Amino acid sequence: MFDPRIRSAKGAVLASAAFFLAGCASLDCRGPVAAGTFTLALDQPVALSPAVRLTLDEVEDSRCPAGTRCIWAGRIAYRVSLRGCGKDEPFTLAVAGQYLASTTLPGVRIALAGHVQPVPPAPPPSGRTSIRSVVVSVANAD
Repeated sequence: MFDPRIRSAKGAVLASAAFFLAGCASLDCRGPVAAGTFTLALDQPVALSPAVRLTLDEVEDSRCPAGTRCIWAGRIAYRVSLRGCGKDEPFTLAVAGQYLASTTLPGVRIALAGHVQPVPPAPPPSGRTSIRSVVVSVANAD
């Protein structure tokens, strides 16, 4: 027949498992990430925590090559993704002073660190930029 002790034991095990899993999720997704300066190489994820990765997805460089005359100076833009906690947060960093205030990880800010790469001396033969990395700074809110 029905034994009430089994039902209460099942409930206790399920409640313990739910509490444990909730604790793990909040530890990885709501705790601080590694702060500092990181070099992101194209398509090479950098771990900011056990559950969070930062990846340089693409570099777009339309700047006027050194020694040439252009109508428009162009710009360099870095497409980056913050992945983790079941979310993918793509963003673009294009100018110094611009930053991502993450919605995936509230309180985390990601910005270009220092200067961007110098203007290339001549357009690459492929039409694609030869720049394959960027330096970013990651900060946690106080």
